[in-house]
Order: sequence, then C-alpha cells, then structure tokens
Amino acid sequence: VPSRWPVTAEHLATVSRLQHRCRSCQAPIIWAHTTTGKRIPVDAQPAAGGNIRLIAGQHGVTAHVVGPVIDLFDQDDTGERHLPHHATCPQADEWRTR
Repeated sequence: VPSRWPVTAEHLATVSRLQHRCRSCQAPIIWAHTTTGKRIPVDAQPAAGGNIRLIAGQHGVTAHVVGPVIDLFDQDDTGERHLPHHATCPQADEWRTR
C-alpha cells in the first residue's frame, strides 16, 4: 500500500468519510490540510480551472496548490484539480471574518 496517492473523483465516491457538507450552502466538500498545516475546505468535485491537487496519505488529505497542467514527471498526477470551496461558496464572505 503506498504511503500517499492522488485523490480522484472515483476514489471520493467510494470513500465517503472524506466528504463533508458545507454548513452554509450544503455543497459536498473535503477538509484537507495545506502543505503548511492549515485546514482548508475544498470542493469535492474536480473543476476546470482548479488549482488544487489532493493527495491522500496516512494522516489525511493534503491540498497542494499547483497549476492546471499535468506534471509529466509525476506518474501519479491524474490531472484532476479542485477549487478551494471559498471560491465557489455563495456564503464565503460570512466565513472570512471568523
């Protein structure tokens, strides 16, 4: 079993414990940690123009900010990109001051 692997939409469909719902808009999200350790809500479904690659590991899901282009030197890069949920949530401004 690898110690880290990309989180794909297919993987998310089978691992429902990774998915949560936004308390404001009820959209499906994934709570991930940034590479600096901060928690970030990420849209569960991949999106065109997304800039976050999710990597699952033994300690949860890590959100890596990347470009929209597949890294040809990383054979695990499926090209799936997600958006941070604050970019798509209609009530995002309510949460920014918390």
